[in-house]
Amino acid sequence: MDKIKHTVVHSVTSFSDMRAGILKEIREEKGQYDYTDVVNACGLSYARLYSEIEQRYENEQYYKVDGTPLTKEDEIEWLDIQFEQEAAWQKSCARIAAQGQVIQGKIFEMPTKEMEELEDSFYQAKDAYMKLYRESRQVGKPLVLQNYIFGNGRMYEVLNRLGNLQERVE
Repeated sequence: MDKIKHTVVHSVTSFSDMRAGILKEIREEKGQYDYTDVVNACGLSYARLYSEIEQRYENEQYYKVDGTPLTKEDEIEWLDIQFEQEAAWQKSCARIAAQGQVIQGKIFEMPTKEMEELEDSFYQAKDAYMKLYRESRQVGKPLVLQNYIFGNGRMYEVLNRLGNLQERVE
């Protein structure tokens, strides 16, 4: 019975569900969100899920569905994969939006530099929120969304003009 109670089943949507929940809160508060919010939500999602994993392994042993022991390292590897897939997905969405703007003649060329900078921003956000998580853990403060800017403002200007992100939460 203990093994069943301590079995962890990873959902392929856990990361994106958490990110979507954060963006929904932002939209309810501000009326909309932009790429800065998406990047911050991804960083915060990573840190929150990482925190859950660490808390899970403080005093207990957990198991995979097949009954074999699950380690903290296994779960962090899973989280890293989820984060990489989310960053790739967000970059792909931005690229598709840009291609649509090129086809419609609203922009002349694909903003390649901004796309690469967007990907870098996700990893910078992950690092910043993990640093915040470690600091907040030491002083016992909750981990909350920050308004960090990763990359340059021009990148966000370009990306925000490409598409309306507000409709993507639901």
